[in-house]
Amino acid sequence: MTFDRIENIDGAVIHHGTANNRIYLLSCPENKLPGIHETLLDLATKNEYGKMILKIPAEHFPLFQSKGYMKEARIPGFYDGTRDCIFAAFYLDQKRQVLENESEIQSILEQAKQRESGSASIKTCPADCSIEKLTPSDANDVAQLFRDVFATYPFPIHDPDYIISTMNSHVIYFGVKQNGKLIAISSIEADPSKRNGEMTDFATLPSARGKGLAGLLL
Repeated sequence: MTFDRIENIDGAVIHHGTANNRIYLLSCPENKLPGIHETLLDLATKNEYGKMILKIPAEHFPLFQSKGYMKEARIPGFYDGTRDCIFAAFYLDQKRQVLENESEIQSILEQAKQRESGSASIKTCPADCSIEKLTPSDANDVAQLFRDVFATYPFPIHDPDYIISTMNSHVIYFGVKQNGKLIAISSIEADPSKRNGEMTDFATLPSARGKGLAGLLL
């Protein structure tokens, strides 16, 4: 399997590959943003990617909007708790703009809107379980759980050495253990310099689902 790559190109951190057939700009020095579109477009054209998505400070979005980008999402206070983040998308393959499961997405959104903020109940942790911050000694179990849950993934999360490398870099893992066995995982990609983090890679063994473990990890 060919995994995606994360590259640093002139200070910009870029995730790209065939798994999602896209480029994802994770970060970029703000003084480099005016010229980053051309760099990304060259890379996308060379690799025949269908989409580019950028994570940028909101005040820079008008520049990219003028180049044909669309706003996909906005996160208030993402940078240092004071500046908003915009996810801006540029489609090289226009078919990527079409939602194949739009009705399902709208149904989920409507259900979410009908719930009052904070009204959803969080289940308590089962008596035979514990929630722990995971360490490199858990890497084999983390990789095994990911193998059991994710048939494919753009990065080698099935490899314990890769898990350890991310732990030593910028990813914090939490897990639910039942009588010592790891049954659920979540992770957060932390950026202390900008005081934010992204929750990623929630995974629960099929036999342990329905107990609200993902909510507890969140």
